[in-house]
Amino acid sequence: MLYWPEAWRAVGIVAMCALIGGCAGPGLDSPEAKATKVLNDNFPYQEVTTALLRTGNGFTEISTMRLIGRRDRKSGAVSTHAIVAIHYHQKLGRRYESARNANAELLPMHRLQNDGAGCRKEAGCVHFEEFLVDIPEPQLRQANATGKGYPIKLFARAGGGTEYPIPSVLVASLMTALDAGPTAVPGVTAKAAQSR
Repeated sequence: MLYWPEAWRAVGIVAMCALIGGCAGPGLDSPEAKATKVLNDNFPYQEVTTALLRTGNGFTEISTMRLIGRRDRKSGAVSTHAIVAIHYHQKLGRRYESARNANAELLPMHRLQNDGAGCRKEAGCVHFEEFLVDIPEPQLRQANATGKGYPIKLFARAGGGTEYPIPSVLVASLMTALDAGPTAVPGVTAKAAQSR
């Protein structure tokens, strides 16, 4: 029999699964995990996004991750980023504030969303935090060359640090798509570039 707080936790986790489209995601070896989407419009950069992968223990935490790469159409310069979203159940929010790589180097982090929906202090709350982490492209290329993922550690105001490694399948998919794309796309005018 579930006690009242445990019943709320079960309801919260079911709600989290529904919000992100289910608790099961594509497996790391599946074709879905290797898929990328290339946005090739008239903006000054070409954008590549990887598949959205879900991780976590499915009872108290679910996280999703995807990589984004942007290639400037004029200069060919590339920027790479990870979007990390974490859904978790606990009484207080963690409030993630910084990210570091495996060498303890600070990675710029930009908060996209922070929400504590469905909050009942005695039973805990379902929290949602989403942010973008800037990752130097050479470091992702090095991770891809070794066939390993890219480990990042997120640090919270409440709760310390937690590792959220970027799976190698995402790194490889992003690098392959970026390398297959053009370094510059003809027909992009200065006016179109300025409008973005």
